[in-house]
Amino acid sequence: AGAATLVVAPFVPEPAAVVLRGRGVDYVDAAGNVSLRWGGVWIDVRGRRRVMADVPVTAPSARRPFTRSGAQVTFCLLSWPQLCATSVREIAAASGTAVGTAQAVLQDLITGGYLVGAGAGRRLVRGGELLTRWAEAYALSLYASLELGTYHAEDPRWWTDAGEELLDAGVDLGGEAAASRMDAHLRPSGAILYAETVPAGVLAAHRCRRVQRPDEANVVVRRRFWTVPQESDRTEPQGLAPSVLVYADLLVSGDPRQREHALRVRSGDARLRRLDGS
Repeated sequence: AGAATLVVAPFVPEPAAVVLRGRGVDYVDAAGNVSLRWGGVWIDVRGRRRVMADVPVTAPSARRPFTRSGAQVTFCLLSWPQLCATSVREIAAASGTAVGTAQAVLQDLITGGYLVGAGAGRRLVRGGELLTRWAEAYALSLYASLELGTYHAEDPRWWTDAGEELLDAGVDLGGEAAASRMDAHLRPSGAILYAETVPAGVLAAHRCRRVQRPDEANVVVRRRFWTVPQESDRTEPQGLAPSVLVYADLLVSGDPRQREHALRVRSGDARLRRLDGS
């Protein structure tokens, strides 16, 4: 068995704490929130508020790329860097956000040194650093809000033979299911499906029943918030979520095995290597 994971942070918001507890990951923060199990002991403290004196004083815009809606914009710029040189309206459309949100995120990324140039000459730099920061923000601010439903399938690999059905339903594979197609070393035990709505017909056809407890689920449906740009250089096989998201989902799983494969995906995927080299 892999080593246990302990998350230590200045503050763990309750949405992130719900995810961590559901995954069986221990955590502790500076505000006094704790979920810690060993042997027959369980320490569970919730509801402590962030100590404002511990929060760095920054300009309001400095947080925009890593808020819930801002993280959607940052995700699209990382996944399709050519978007940086397009209009704010196109970036907003790709990320499913308001034009004002996209504009604020762009301005902050410029201020932070992640975007240089202007107009059609605007481009992403320090992409690897931005990817790391975005993956952390995804776990804290965006991840939990995307869930549409959790399911259990008797055949945990049913999706391997359902490629055409998933494509027809507008579903992209994410998480370890997608990673297993990018890295043959990973043998997935479940699947994440990204779709605009729950693909009820596909799930019913493959006998996936809805469950409430995260530990019973081996299929998770999440909201697909992005639209692939028309002028895309997308390199993933059709039907997979962008590798930026696959990487982040492996990290946020809390599973040491998946986190190990996240590092393999980051070093092996062409898009993520380009970000790290920018």
